[in-house]
Amino acid sequence: MDKEREIELLIARRVRIARQSKGLSQKQLAAAMGFKTERTISLIENANRPVKEEELLKLAISLSKPLEFFLDKYLVVEDQVFCFCQPAYR
Repeated sequence: MDKEREIELLIARRVRIARQSKGLSQKQLAAAMGFKTERTISLIENANRPVKEEELLKLAISLSKPLEFFLDKYLVVEDQVFCFCQPAYR
């Protein structure tokens, strides 16, 4: 996978996480961004449409997140649950 595609996928995932954590629908975020329909947000969240630089800045403001939230692949943004337990055998 090339670097550009990797960044698109990262941004897509982070947009969805930020939108959901803020309790916004795709339609509400689209309105805040000035898009005509929520389809644009859906395309962005599914990595089917790249985000322009000015759009990324507006997303960061609309979702109350720093730019690093969308671009830093090492930033932990989701709770991960790991269990190293052995299954119980009877």
